[in-house]
Amino acid sequence: MKVAFVKLPRNLRSTNGLTLVELMIAITISFVSILGIYRMFSASLRSYNLQTQLTQMHQDATFSIHKISEALMQVGSALPQKNYQIIYGDADSVCLLANSTGSSYTFSSNLLSSNIIVMTDASAFKNQTFILKDSLDSSVTKFTISKVDTNAVQDTIFLTTSGTFYSGTTIYGANTFYYYKSGTNIMFKQDTGSASVLAENIDSLSFTYYTSSHAATTNWTQFYSVNIYLRARTALPDPKYKYPGINDGYRRVPMSIEVRFRNKI
Repeated sequence: MKVAFVKLPRNLRSTNGLTLVELMIAITISFVSILGIYRMFSASLRSYNLQTQLTQMHQDATFSIHKISEALMQVGSALPQKNYQIIYGDADSVCLLANSTGSSYTFSSNLLSSNIIVMTDASAFKNQTFILKDSLDSSVTKFTISKVDTNAVQDTIFLTTSGTFYSGTTIYGANTFYYYKSGTNIMFKQDTGSASVLAENIDSLSFTYYTSSHAATTNWTQFYSVNIYLRARTALPDPKYKYPGINDGYRRVPMSIEVRFRNKI
């Protein structure tokens, strides 16, 4: 028996695989595609990080200027009507007195040369550092609080020094608050306690004080309003960005607000 062989057409014959040229073309196309995807992902990630930094920068600036302006507007609130210094202002920091709890007490009888003040409720004085006396006499008007006892039958305020308080005299509790810049941080401190960071990445903070006629002054007795200026920056520099006049890669946003000392005497 004879076996017949059928000859296949050329287009149906098996091949030995891709040629080297075809393989190189395939690799090149794959590399270009991967590179394009990587660049797209890298650009998206960079844009996301930048937007995150810009958002944080604006939040830091807004929060800082809001907290400081709010404190300055309340300075002198619930304090005695006496011409003593409640604001200590410098070009890049501010110190102020405030009665944060609204504490006050009016004597119904004379208390002479005593460092103990007894009253029905002294709880509002508990977190205060010192008391101020509203009096027309020329004696000491500021006393440091050493302790406030609210656990006894009657509440008691203990002072570090003795004072004289006549009938009708009112005392007020008070604290000292500080706002200042340290490095690129705005710091907050109350009395002699430890400082805490109010906001980060603030590279400029300044205060300009004005009289009622809007003339700049450094005399606290003439303080009528204050302009707060600060400039926040991003946490990381951008090598491709040049901030006008600085060119260090950090993006910045300046903010300012002018507030009046509503309770200043």
